[in-house]
Amino acid sequence: MALLTNADIAAARNLVAAVGQAGGDVPQPLTNILEAEALLARPHPIPNPAQAIVSCAADGSLTEQRLDELIESAARAQVIANYRADLRLNTSARLFVNAFYEQLQSGAADEVLSGLRPAFTNAAEQISAAREVIPPSGVPAEQFLATPSQAAVTLWKQLPGLLATITRVAAVASAFGPKGHFPLIATYAQGDGHLLHDVAIFCANGPSLEADSKPFLHPDRGHRDSPYFRVPLRLATVAEAVERYRIWAEGQREMLHAGPATKWVDPQGGMHDQQKPENPYRATALAK
Repeated sequence: MALLTNADIAAARNLVAAVGQAGGDVPQPLTNILEAEALLARPHPIPNPAQAIVSCAADGSLTEQRLDELIESAARAQVIANYRADLRLNTSARLFVNAFYEQLQSGAADEVLSGLRPAFTNAAEQISAAREVIPPSGVPAEQFLATPSQAAVTLWKQLPGLLATITRVAAVASAFGPKGHFPLIATYAQGDGHLLHDVAIFCANGPSLEADSKPFLHPDRGHRDSPYFRVPLRLATVAEAVERYRIWAEGQREMLHAGPATKWVDPQGGMHDQQKPENPYRATALAK
């Protein structure tokens, strides 16, 4: 499992907000964690003991014993307030983020994706239908709209909204990719991972991860120029995305160790092929 290295509590809140914007439901444990963090982060005023001392002095009730009691109470409140502030500033945020991440790893991410999948699938199916009747961006819109069918006109008008739906869901799913704030896929550092895009890993369904990623590595100009219009779409589960990435990593590892085997010479002068290391991304290796 990938390690959490670049997320903070703001990233967790942004993810929850993105789920809401995409029309999904946030699993209760994630909400509970963020509410608890907000409760601890709330400023906690420290009472001023001098006010109680002055009040007792004014009404004549201040004695040596009463003064000791007031000071002891104020000191206890000060210690608690200081500990609370230290916990809030130096400890709690990381603990809450880790707990948030652990919930995602334990199934909350798939729960989020499951809730978003119906809307994503519906939009993806309509975009697929639009690709059948709407020509690619190289064809002028005026030429296409000169003699379109009513169905094509409807899809043309609906396309921005459909793409917006897909984009909102993809903003959530990409957070779980190897480059996301909450990665659920361990990065294979020796491959050409810079050519991959987290959205393609979770949301595209084309012939290869590299081909699906390429359109997402350029600015999204919208409508027919959007990468979401140009690639087949399918919202994967976490396990499906991990498997797709594994297949890519397996191929990358094979290319890294391709070519003739290295030779070695034994004490008697015999020459042998150096056994190539096992590919840790091969399915049989992972199954051991």
